[in-house]
Amino acid sequence: MTLTRPLEDLDRVRAHIDAGAIAHNLAQLRLRLGGPAPRIWATAKADAYGHGLARALPGLRNADGVSVQTLADAHACRDAGWDGPILVHAGLLVRDETRALTLPDLHLIISHADQLSWLAEASPPAPPVLWLRYAGDTRLGGFDDAGYARAHARAAALVAQGRAAAIGHLNHYARAEEDIATRITRPLDTLTGYARSLPEQDLTAPAEPPARIASLPSRHRDEVGRLASSFLFMQRKLGENVARLMDETSARERIESELNIARDIQLGLLPMPLPREVAARVELQAAMQPAKEVGGDLYDYFTLPDGRLCFAIGDVSGKGVPAALFMAVTRTLIRATAESETDPALIVQRVNNRLSENNPNMMFVTLLLGVLDLATGELAWANAGHPPPAVVAADGTVRLLPGRSGPACGVQEDLPYQRLDTRLQTGETLVGYTDGVTDASDRQGTQYGEARMLDRLGGPALSAQARVQALLDDVHRFADGADPFDDITLIAIRCA
Repeated sequence: MTLTRPLEDLDRVRAHIDAGAIAHNLAQLRLRLGGPAPRIWATAKADAYGHGLARALPGLRNADGVSVQTLADAHACRDAGWDGPILVHAGLLVRDETRALTLPDLHLIISHADQLSWLAEASPPAPPVLWLRYAGDTRLGGFDDAGYARAHARAAALVAQGRAAAIGHLNHYARAEEDIATRITRPLDTLTGYARSLPEQDLTAPAEPPARIASLPSRHRDEVGRLASSFLFMQRKLGENVARLMDETSARERIESELNIARDIQLGLLPMPLPREVAARVELQAAMQPAKEVGGDLYDYFTLPDGRLCFAIGDVSGKGVPAALFMAVTRTLIRATAESETDPALIVQRVNNRLSENNPNMMFVTLLLGVLDLATGELAWANAGHPPPAVVAADGTVRLLPGRSGPACGVQEDLPYQRLDTRLQTGETLVGYTDGVTDASDRQGTQYGEARMLDRLGGPALSAQARVQALLDDVHRFADGADPFDDITLIAIRCA
């Protein structure tokens, strides 16, 4: 059925009907569902094609109703004084338009199942009449034979729920001489409604596009078909990208969870506080701050069978999980070796041999290991490629303990390591550190450096805990929020 546009020189609007086409499709429709003859509606637009609604509407009184394109046009007709039935050709373009169903005697053309789903989720103040559009032979839009029967059942349920007033059957047939503008705009209206519904779709779950959209490229082998193909390609790629992003996010969260567990395990390897009787004779404080979730620095301390204090601080090459595993092995070897050996040089030598036996990745660890006699202050130590420790005297002066026992552990087997000896006086503090302290950088790339570290360690007498915390605070102030370059580890031992 096609209708003439309202013209100002006509008292009434007449509908021109292609009787043969109407009879053909109506006969097919009545065989399946039956129903009354189709109504005749006069078409109108919000601007009445330039003539103004207030001037054009009086000429439409003899029509069964006014047919408009959108809900916005329907509201414009009501505002202009039309009080008769209004048929909205596009029905509902998007879900949110159910909120605009406030006009009495409103009729909606229903062309696809999504519109019924939107109505099922709404409670319109003025339930509309639903006109189910039968595609017939044109296949230009609407329900096919099987889809029409399903749509009618769903519409009947909406009427029973009070979400719709009644059901109408629309037999819409395009005339053979239908102009090209109409042929183009109809599928474009369908694409527009579909595009507006995309933000409401759950792109995390695979979903096939509606049949009315999927069939557009094959039905329209022109610019409209290519546009529909682009829409379908965009939707498919959006779904693939969202799915890939979800997989990557899940994988990243799983890795982060595993790294957090590894961090907790690594922190659980750190030594417990010294026994009370040992803490009464020496003050010890240590801290470790990994640059990543897990790190390759280590520190450890424990008492030997003869009562002396054994301590160690080290830095494994590399960062992350491999360095953390190498660190755990090194710590275990130190403790196992110290059960039968108390000379720091021999302990380091045995640790080096064991680490070098099977080391395909050529990892290594710099190590400072010392044994302190708590009664006399005698300190024996071995330095395997580690930065020299600092000693802070009771008067605040700072000196470095020189001497290198041998290379880092894990590089080569059967290397000798030299033992080094000194004495710590009462009130003196031995400070071991890793290069994460001296190599810390600010936002401009300037390094903290050894000179600043020694200057910060000096000064008035402080407890071991206060001295470690003061140095850490100064390093973080210097970095000013820059990402840490390396793990930071400190150990301070003050003779009481």
